[in-house]
Amino acid sequence: DFDIDAIINAANARNSNHAETAVTPTPAKLREYAAMMNTLRDFHDGDLVTWKCEALRNRKNPESGVPAIVMRILDQPVIEAGISSGRSDFMEPLDVVIGFIEADGRFCELHVDGRRITKYVEKSA
Repeated sequence: DFDIDAIINAANARNSNHAETAVTPTPAKLREYAAMMNTLRDFHDGDLVTWKCEALRNRKNPESGVPAIVMRILDQPVIEAGISSGRSDFMEPLDVVIGFIEADGRFCELHVDGRRITKYVEKSA
């Protein structure tokens, strides 16, 4: 058995939390994010990187602000086949392979769009 009321309440709570944290797409924000996406990459194999900002992060992992390492930069970007044109990652050029450590300690590799990441700056202690 499942509790349909609990499922509906949980969905409503998620939706209301999202509405409270939603960013209004102002012209200034659109220009800011477009400029970030259009900034040329400044990293190479072995560099530590992170997402440029939360708004440009389109993968579950790694978290924003958490470092990953550039494993390789691809000469030919990978374009995932079978993605619907209605999705935000349709025809996205995945041209960088990054390595990162998941919460459970596993090291994973992930193909990402290099326009979305930047060099990671280590915080001094």
